Amino acid sequence: AGQGGGEVQVRTDKVGAVGKAISHWDSQGHWLSYKLQVPAEGDYLLVLRYCTPGGVQREVQVDDAPPLKQGFAGTGGFSGDTSDWAHAVVRDAKGKWLVLHLTAGEHTVKMTNLDGKGMNLDYVALMPAKK
Repeated sequence: AGQGGGEVQVRTDKVGAVGKAISHWDSQGHWLSYKLQVPAEGDYLLVLRYCTPGGVQREVQVDDAPPLKQGFAGTGGFSGDTSDWAHAVVRDAKGKWLVLHLTAGEHTVKMTNLDGKGMNLDYVALMPAKK
């Protein structure tokens, strides 16, 4: 939905990507925002499909909630020659999966590059949380 502090590239050439992927998210302070549609009020997990050669740090914020610092482990590369994609669930401050109680309708997810290291994104998704 938006970005600031940099300019990503939308790519169709990343091995193993589901449709289009984002690359060049590699400047400290560069933020991306997504609008996600929630079909019904309930509890959800926020899942990212990403790739990066080494570990990176991002901040993730949903709507107006306080942002959470997230570490994403290295996956081996940027999916240039082989599929390096991995899934990660956003975690709370204690390291447990963050369960979001969301109302039906549109919600905003904003993610900010904290360390100036590159990370590609294939998609951002909500998954129903099981209790």
